[in-house]
Amino acid sequence: MKNLGGKNMVEKNTKGITLIALVITIIILLILAGISIAMLSGENGILTKSSTAKEETIIKNYQEQLGIIWMGVKVENTNTSTLDGEILKQVKDEIEKDSNFEGATVEIIDDIIEVTTKEGYIFHIIDGKVEYVGVDGEEKGDITLILEVNKPQIKKLEFVATASNAKGRKLTYVLYVNGTERQRVTTYKTTFTSEMQTTQFGETTTSYVEIKYEDEKTARSNEITVEDKTIASGEEFANFRDTVNAGNTYEGETIQLVDNIDLGSVCGESIGSFTPIGTETINFKGTFDGNYHTINNLYMREEKSVLGLFPRVDEKATIKKSKFANVYVLNVNSENIPSVVGMIGGENNGKIEECGIVSGVVVNKHYRYNK
Repeated sequence: MKNLGGKNMVEKNTKGITLIALVITIIILLILAGISIAMLSGENGILTKSSTAKEETIIKNYQEQLGIIWMGVKVENTNTSTLDGEILKQVKDEIEKDSNFEGATVEIIDDIIEVTTKEGYIFHIIDGKVEYVGVDGEEKGDITLILEVNKPQIKKLEFVATASNAKGRKLTYVLYVNGTERQRVTTYKTTFTSEMQTTQFGETTTSYVEIKYEDEKTARSNEITVEDKTIASGEEFANFRDTVNAGNTYEGETIQLVDNIDLGSVCGESIGSFTPIGTETINFKGTFDGNYHTINNLYMREEKSVLGLFPRVDEKATIKKSKFANVYVLNVNSENIPSVVGMIGGENNGKIEECGIVSGVVVNKHYRYNK
């Protein structure tokens, strides 16, 4: 009986071990199966990677074919006077005829060709470069817009607005200047550039850009205010003088001469003396850059202890690259009052660089300069 009982115990133990082994095996198989499923269908799975690689190949093939069509049309027109707009139309026609783009939609907006394939892939051809910009109908976030304005150069402002998260979208940019719509452009480009002529020294321009997309959505840029600090006439030069004498020292700023100017309309023997730039208590503290232009017909006849176009050149000021022609500067101070006279500065505590008199005369009681 004992032997039988012992055998029975062994059989029970064996069955218990077999059951445990079976459970462990099943768990291992489940784990392995889970890993296999993840490897096949997860974000980095084999099937997912295979599908992504296939999609990338299709996109690349479309890009190459569009590039070939573009180059073919450009080569055909190398020796002709065909306009860019006509070339774009020819490229559009060739794409629509190409069997690779059967069922595609081709559109020209501004100077960009947009191609949407039958699968919904969107491509832009910009100046011959083919860009893949996304899939038709995919969800995109809101657009943000940043505006920059280049400082006035030769009486001109240049506005540059840059849109982020806008690639592949049809955009309408609207430029507002001093509260009035100035320009409206519809394009696929993510940057918008516009130029505007300014009219007068000291003119202030406040600008911003709105962008309209997906019919009902609108984004607005920051607002920028720019003051014109360029001089292109004798009247503007006098306006600059009046602004300084009223208290604006232009410290840290640059005033630019952008053309030769004639002061004959604001000063002269019959009109009167040109009042100096600066007073007993106010000095110009910025940079005056003549850009090698000439100031003609400066006439100054003053009774001052210190006389010059800038009587006292401040230690923070720089006067540079300025030429003077047909100058007449006379200090008529009495004998008993010491006086200082100079063409540009009577007293110079700042910098005077690359300036000179082409012709004219500078006269003091005991000093005369002729050129």
